[in-house]
Amino acid sequence: MLVTNKELKKFKIRNDDLCNQCKIPDSLEHAFLQCPANVKFYHEILCVPHNNLVNLSPAQILMQRYIPGPIYNNLRRRVDLLILFIKKYVYNCKINVGAPVRNL
Repeated sequence: MLVTNKELKKFKIRNDDLCNQCKIPDSLEHAFLQCPANVKFYHEILCVPHNNLVNLSPAQILMQRYIPGPIYNNLRRRVDLLILFIKKYVYNCKINVGAPVRNL
C-alpha cells in the first residue's frame, strides 16, 4: 500500500497534504508523475547518451510504455526491473522526506 500526504491528512496524521519536496498538493500521480524533483531524477537516470528512453515523458516511462516495436524479453525484463527500482527509491525518499539524488 502506497500512502501519500493526501491520505495522511485525510486520516488526521498530518496537518497538510503538501508534497515534502515541492509543496504542491500530494497524490500518487503527483509523487510519481508530476513532482519536479522526481521528474528531474527520472531524466537524470534514464536519459543518458545512446538511450532510447530519452524523449519520453515520466508517464510513458513509469507506465512502462517506453519501448516501441518488438523487443527481446530479456531486455524488457531488465528495463522493467530498473523502472521498479527507481519507483521504490522515489517512494523511499518520499517517506523519509528527502529528494532523490543521483550519485554516480
